Amino acid sequence: LGLPLLGADALFAQRFAEYRRRYPNIAVHLVEGGSKTMEQAVLAGELELAGSLTPADDGFDYQPFCNEPLDVLLPAGHPKAAAASVALGELADSPFLLYQQSFTLYDRLLRACLEAGYSPREGGRSGQADFLGALVAANQGVVLLPR
Repeated sequence: LGLPLLGADALFAQRFAEYRRRYPNIAVHLVEGGSKTMEQAVLAGELELAGSLTPADDGFDYQPFCNEPLDVLLPAGHPKAAAASVALGELADSPFLLYQQSFTLYDRLLRACLEAGYSPREGGRSGQADFLGALVAANQGVVLLPR
């Protein structure tokens, strides 16, 4: 079973525990990674099932599990920190804390920024949401995280 690095704790931990309670004699091997890594592992036969963002490849059969909007985390002193909402184009001058390239969110964020008329300036990169949040708090940039 492949689980995404972002959100697995909130989305799957209780469900996994319930599954193990109901079926204690079934061994489950867990693998974590970005959506691209999960998709490649399923295609290679290394995983039977994986959680990821909606796949871009039409060759996958999938069942939507949840629909999480993205929220922007801004340093306290950011000019838009007090705004009720922020358009992606309004962040063009901010350094972005990006996901690793194995994350589908990385590709989608780059594409959305290009559609908004700019290429994001990288302020750092990680696959760990808590570390990205800590970098924002340390005034290293902005990040879009699933709610």
